[in-house]
Amino acid sequence: MSVYRTYIKKHLSKKLQNNLTNLKIFLLDFIRPIRVSKLATRIFGFQYKRSNNSIEIDITYKCNLSCPNCNRSCTQAPTEESMTIEQIQDFIKQSIEKNIKWRKISLVGGEPLVHPNIFEIINLILDYKNHFSRKTKICLVTNGILEEELNKVPKDVIIINSNKKTVVNKFSSFNIAPIDLDEYKNKDFRNGCQILKYCGMGLNMYGYYPCAVAGGIDRVFKLNKGRKSIPDKSDLMLDELDTFCKLCGHFKKHDNVISSKMSQTWERAYKNLNK
Repeated sequence: MSVYRTYIKKHLSKKLQNNLTNLKIFLLDFIRPIRVSKLATRIFGFQYKRSNNSIEIDITYKCNLSCPNCNRSCTQAPTEESMTIEQIQDFIKQSIEKNIKWRKISLVGGEPLVHPNIFEIINLILDYKNHFSRKTKICLVTNGILEEELNKVPKDVIIINSNKKTVVNKFSSFNIAPIDLDEYKNKDFRNGCQILKYCGMGLNMYGYYPCAVAGGIDRVFKLNKGRKSIPDKSDLMLDELDTFCKLCGHFKKHDNVISSKMSQTWERAYKNLNK
């Protein structure tokens, strides 16, 4: 299968590849409400499961952009909150103690380059890689605005640059909670979404989550659901999925919007948080 995919990417035009990707998204959207029904889940099992070998660390929720529909709520609920060096050290300590050799560790945010200790954090993660898990990929996810800081990032770190530059960017309607939509009422939210598969689990200052988006939701809703230590492989974190996916716009059909969209559950949450 991997050989076939390589052949497709090499020989098909980029336009055709994009058309095939759009067709795949369309088909997934078409079956999504059916696939996440409670009956389909009982028959086929969960559509997605949280990762055991990849993790996104939201080291800060501070950002130098204010994009609408931000799935970390950096625009909707701005904050100075950032992870401490001690929390990063604890993550590394637990990883070594549990003999976890991560396939990929991504430093995310917010904008990770605005963290006051970003390079100390990078060095700690690189030290874990060099002395314990040589094959681990270290990624930094940035909007690319802070070019001077970006140029200081060590070459061993993979830079994923979205090159946003402006707040006029298309995002999924993250703040449309599925529980506010008739089409998604009485679904099995433990099914998760593709973020579990492609991004990995999440860590922030509040704990560990099935994905980093869930951690950002917990920051706003103050549910304190994050695990306080790295969960065992047998822990599918179904309770967290059931709690957070019903609030997350990524669970529903795929869409891209520029203007801010928000359902009543999120309006109440931000209002309560601002109080």
